[in-house]
Amino acid sequence: MDARTDRDLWLSEDRDDASAFGTLYDRHHEAVHLYCFRLTGSWVAAEDLLLATFVQVWRRRADLTPAEESALPILLHLATTTMSRGRRLIPTQRSAQDKGEAAMGDVLRRIAHVRGRQREILELHTFGRLSDAQIAHLLSIQESSVRWSLDRTRGPLEEPVISS
Repeated sequence: MDARTDRDLWLSEDRDDASAFGTLYDRHHEAVHLYCFRLTGSWVAAEDLLLATFVQVWRRRADLTPAEESALPILLHLATTTMSRGRRLIPTQRSAQDKGEAAMGDVLRRIAHVRGRQREILELHTFGRLSDAQIAHLLSIQESSVRWSLDRTRGPLEEPVISS
């Protein structure tokens, strides 16, 4: 097991270090995959988004630097931005195929009216479990703006979302 922090791996001398990138993937792919599922409501779509996210990470690795020891906040942010706003899924099919997909579809329908930056803040906080400070840093806004946005948008999520 590689004892280096995510930040150290990300900033390795050789930014093309595939083994460092592989270590980051191994550490975080499950959390990012679950986050992608929560964004899409579909395990198949989540797998596609997971792969697209890590492709973006690889392409943009020289332009981005994790602010903390963990790269997870930046990975979740890239998952959110990789998924084009026009492709957001609002599942309409009530399939008994996967109870998790049906439950997540309900959550996505409850927040379908939330758009733009407020939607991203809500997703990063609720689905990604990032702190107000982490979200503020990622989005270059004040923590008070994050709290204000969450206060305005959390109403539809009063019930538990999805436990991990």
